[in-house]
Amino acid sequence: MVCTLNKEKYQIEFGTNNYFNCDNCSSQMKKELKEIVDFNNLNDSVSNVEEYFTNNNGSCD
Repeated sequence: MVCTLNKEKYQIEFGTNNYFNCDNCSSQMKKELKEIVDFNNLNDSVSNVEEYFTNNNGSCD
């Protein structure tokens, strides 16, 4: 998924087996996102990531 925050675009990828990738995320952002991603429920994870960006005045496509 692609999300935007402070005019920066972030491509966030996650999947089963604890796969998580966000190349240009800060280490703090990666930590916060990993905490809200449920690798057993990817649909909820998408909602959680969208909510994270919305709560920080960002958005996801």
